[in-house]
Amino acid sequence: MHAADPANSISPNDDAGMPSQGVRTVISFLLFLHFFAVAIGMASSWSPSALTAAVRRVPTVAPYLELLWIDASYFPLHRLTQGNLEDTDALVEIEIQNADGVTTQATFPSDEMWPHQRFRRYARFAEHLAGLAETESVASLLPQDVAVHFAGDVDPKKIKGTLRCRRHKMLDLSEATSSDRTVRDPYAERLYEDVYSANVRQFRGQIQVRKIEAKGENAPAAGSSSKETP
Repeated sequence: MHAADPANSISPNDDAGMPSQGVRTVISFLLFLHFFAVAIGMASSWSPSALTAAVRRVPTVAPYLELLWIDASYFPLHRLTQGNLEDTDALVEIEIQNADGVTTQATFPSDEMWPHQRFRRYARFAEHLAGLAETESVASLLPQDVAVHFAGDVDPKKIKGTLRCRRHKMLDLSEATSSDRTVRDPYAERLYEDVYSANVRQFRGQIQVRKIEAKGENAPAAGSSSKETP
């Protein structure tokens, strides 16, 4: 038998056509950082521990999660519903009109939102707003931010509008199995319930929301206790 030519033998560690060892090390390290960030995004998205919250505040971690849209909540929007109140969806509707008659209307979340991660962000925001609606001391905090955002740079004295949060209730079993199409329609108007509504006005030179009480009287604006100026 003839000995194999060392020049033509195949080595199990043959690196032909592969990046250098240094490049592969860098790529592996970057992949590790990426999956580490994904894990932190998932662990800190709903009810984070002190550790995961602290890691999320490490410089570059939070901006990286926001850049790739992986900081939205993974829970509880991916779960089976139990028919409880917290399983229902919520949406926010706002209408702002300035002195020139220009009206800005928005509903979120809406089916037109893209990518889907953006839809989920707004869905969670609306869920939080609905959840705080029953607590008088904080009910208007998030609506206040929404009103300021949609009012933009317009002079507050020229702004008026309305804002409401609606809960989309589920069909019960008898409705879902009804032979009447209007009864089993999951988007029927009867299934939407107002959990928060407010007027948007100027107060002391700033945009403020004033919650509309059930009896038709307005509650004080968020963060203020004085009467509204004309």
